[in-house]
Amino acid sequence: MRWRPAELSGLEVPLVALVASTVALVLVAADSPWWWASIVGAVAWCSVTAIAVTDWTRRETSIAVSHPAVVARITLLFAIGLAASHTKSHAPVFWTSIAVLVIGMTIEPVLVKMAPEGGVAHLPGVGPLLDDRLLRTGSMVSMVVLAVGVVLDLTKAGFLWWALLALMQICATAVLGVVVMGARRRRSRHARGVASAIEEYAPVYALYTARRSGGAYQVEMWLPWLEQLGAPYIVVTRHPSAVDRLSSLTSAPIVSCESWADLDRVVVPSLRVALYVNSLGANADFLTHRELRHVYLGHGESDKALSVHPMHAAYDVVLVAGQAAIDRYAHAGLQIPPERMVVVGRPQVTSIQRADGDPDRDGGGPSVLYAPTWMGYNAKTSYSSLPQGSRIVEQLVDAGCRVVFRPHPFSRERGREKDMAATVDAVLAADRERGGREHLFGAAVDGDSFAAAANASDLMVCDVSSVLTDYLHSGKPVAVVDALGAILSHPEQYPDAAGAYVVAGDLSNLRSVLEDMAGGDTLRDQRLEHRAYVLGPSEPAGERFLAVLRGLAGEPSDTHDVEAERSQ
Repeated sequence: MRWRPAELSGLEVPLVALVASTVALVLVAADSPWWWASIVGAVAWCSVTAIAVTDWTRRETSIAVSHPAVVARITLLFAIGLAASHTKSHAPVFWTSIAVLVIGMTIEPVLVKMAPEGGVAHLPGVGPLLDDRLLRTGSMVSMVVLAVGVVLDLTKAGFLWWALLALMQICATAVLGVVVMGARRRRSRHARGVASAIEEYAPVYALYTARRSGGAYQVEMWLPWLEQLGAPYIVVTRHPSAVDRLSSLTSAPIVSCESWADLDRVVVPSLRVALYVNSLGANADFLTHRELRHVYLGHGESDKALSVHPMHAAYDVVLVAGQAAIDRYAHAGLQIPPERMVVVGRPQVTSIQRADGDPDRDGGGPSVLYAPTWMGYNAKTSYSSLPQGSRIVEQLVDAGCRVVFRPHPFSRERGREKDMAATVDAVLAADRERGGREHLFGAAVDGDSFAAAANASDLMVCDVSSVLTDYLHSGKPVAVVDALGAILSHPEQYPDAAGAYVVAGDLSNLRSVLEDMAGGDTLRDQRLEHRAYVLGPSEPAGERFLAVLRGLAGEPSDTHDVEAERSQ
């Protein structure tokens, strides 16, 4: 598998760097042959450099002093200095240079950690408080210093070269210090500038996300609809590191608000409505601004336990797709007054095409979308079939199906799940190479919307998740893998699955379910009848959604009355 820097998300590489640096130091201290330590040191340098490149690529600059990569590079520098001392006299210039290098490499990550991160993008008249490219360059300078140190050691260079190398490190650290301290002094002025710019921009809506990564896929699904509102809006994130990623999704202003004071500056007189796309605890910080109308959008509806999170009762309005969601809250014992829940359908399904004929494609087997969810936070919330994903896909391939594989976006980022998804990719790649079937997976699918994957398929196999709700709009057959073994025994807890086929957790009936879905489709009438219960009225959901939000903001609406919506 081809290596990509973005795959270095765990502690594996930093720990390799730390262990290799320590071993190199021990070898040098034990008077081992220089080439032994050089080989181990090269491994450490490559590992630490890989981390620096990854930080540069992903723009992750807040590296703590205790981070294994920082400790590893300082340990390696000690090894280089000790090795050099074996072939040189203990000249003051040499040891002073080594001390300067160690101090510089220690101070640099501290400065990076101290750097204020006033993240902002697309806000007219206001730029970022500090260009993070300078912070990332600091890490790269340290890598160059280490590499040059190895070269100087092997070539037995004179003390002057070590002094020049130390000067290079200390100058880079000094420049970084001046920039960081200057940015810290400008924080208050920059914050006031952001507040003034927001007030002048006069947003009516604020889309709020507290996820550290920004929750790009959760935000992105609502952006096209916010654009159609025709009123200014901003995106509020709680983490500066998320600004870059979110800024690639929209041209609307994006502001990071780490503190409550930052949130206060966002609440300008024009702001009317706050929109929430997930249920993170940090949402409560913005909910304290009671002068706003707080609306829970979510990022999909399903029978998962988190779809009826107790925090939903704190919002002024909860937008739901259909009656199924209202009943789900009632069944969970969550007391939300009926007037706070508004049926608006599911706007995103308007891009999903309705079924219009025989599922067979070009005389071959059907195209099956396999869309497993992520593995959750614990065993009780792990509805995912991805641990059995390769077995599922192998059966689909053996049945002559063309497979569209689209895992949950989180599964492409989490350690174990990344490996599982990669295994499924490998199965499909091997079959495509062997038989020529044009399976869709990886980059060909992950970057597109769920609607695109749904439109490319004739059937779907999924888990308990919101993709089941959305796929019902198509009218096409859908099967749910019963990963927890509870759908058939407790059907009242899984109302969305009422119109779906159920695949046993051990996959023993998967083949027969596929034959029914692609053949007689015995659940078709039940599924189509169930669709309105889950997704609401058949009229365009997007129009209802836009009308409700305009009404909440006090804007005129030509199509619906908000109070009438609440009464439904």
